[in-house]
Amino acid sequence: MELKELNKTITILENHCNVDEAYFEFDYYDPDYVTIKSNKDGLMAFSLELIKACSKFDQLNGKENLYMNIKDWFVDEDNVFAPVITPFYSSRQDIMSKPLPKKKEPFAYHLTSIGLSALLCIIVGCFIIGFIQILMWIF
Repeated sequence: MELKELNKTITILENHCNVDEAYFEFDYYDPDYVTIKSNKDGLMAFSLELIKACSKFDQLNGKENLYMNIKDWFVDEDNVFAPVITPFYSSRQDIMSKPLPKKKEPFAYHLTSIGLSALLCIIVGCFIIGFIQILMWIF
């Protein structure tokens, strides 16, 4: 779509969307399954924000993110949805063929597994020492 057509669509949605009645929510009741709960005005408001982002897409220099102007109509109790769009200027095949870079986790995330492993080693060590002591008492 051309910018003129996008702006016309934005104007139409702004005129027909009642933001005071709008409701839009991503429902994360299962980590593998997400549903959208919305009324008609909520879908129109969310669509409006996506189309506004699309109209600004070509004006970016390739390094900026697009920020959606999410209002009170958007409900995100789990704070999972980030209203930020990172633009890609490649085809779908190019984007899908490149693996996503792995995010390096901070050392603090590994402390739990290190602590549990150390605790397990201590328990196993104590069990072995206790077993040896019992054998020494018996024999």
